[in-house]
Amino acid sequence: MNHGNSGLAHGTSGSPQLMLENSDATFVASSNESRLALEHIVNTISERAKGLDLREHPSVHRQLSKTKMKALAKKVETRQATKKEYKEYQWNVRFRERRKKGVKRFWRQERERLLRGERGTRNWTKEQRAAIIRGETPKFKGLYVIGHHSYSAVKYPHLADKGEIIYPATSREHFRGWHGGNYKKSSAGKPIVLIIDF
Repeated sequence: MNHGNSGLAHGTSGSPQLMLENSDATFVASSNESRLALEHIVNTISERAKGLDLREHPSVHRQLSKTKMKALAKKVETRQATKKEYKEYQWNVRFRERRKKGVKRFWRQERERLLRGERGTRNWTKEQRAAIIRGETPKFKGLYVIGHHSYSAVKYPHLADKGEIIYPATSREHFRGWHGGNYKKSSAGKPIVLIIDF
C-alpha cells in the first residue's frame, strides 16, 4: 500500500506513526506516544525557561568555523588583523565561552536534581546517573551526550549561557532531531524531528 509522503509507516493505514530507536531495537510509536514524548521535552524546557527573555536577539556578528578562527587567531597574534577582524574574533571567543558556560551550568543543575532524588531531564541509566553525580558528562553507546541549546545560540545569544534551555541529546538526536539533519536549521524549544535513542 503506497501512501506517498503521508508520514505513515510502510504498509500501515490510519494515523501517522513515528520511528523511535531505543538501544539496538527499533519500534514504531503511535502518534499518541510520540506526542507525549514531544510534550515532555517541550514542557521540561518551557518550565525551566520561565522568566527568561525568549524573544530572538540575533547577533550582528557571525559565528566563525574552527578553521576561520584558527586563521584569524594567527592574524591577531601577528598583529595583521583589521579592526573588523579583531572585533569578529573577540566576539567569537566570548560567544564560545558563553555557550560552554551554559552547557556546564546545565550539567551542574542536572547533578543537583539527581542528588535531590528527582528524576532528571532524561530517563538516565544507572551508569549515566553515576557519571552525572561524579560531575562527568554521561555517555550513550560510547559517545558523550551533547548539551544542546534548545534555543539557537546564534538567534538567542542572550540565552547561550543559561543551563535552563539546554537539553541533553545523543549525537544522532542532536543532528537529525534537533537540527533536522542540517546544523543551520533549528526550532525554538523543541526538536524539528522527534528522535529518541534512550
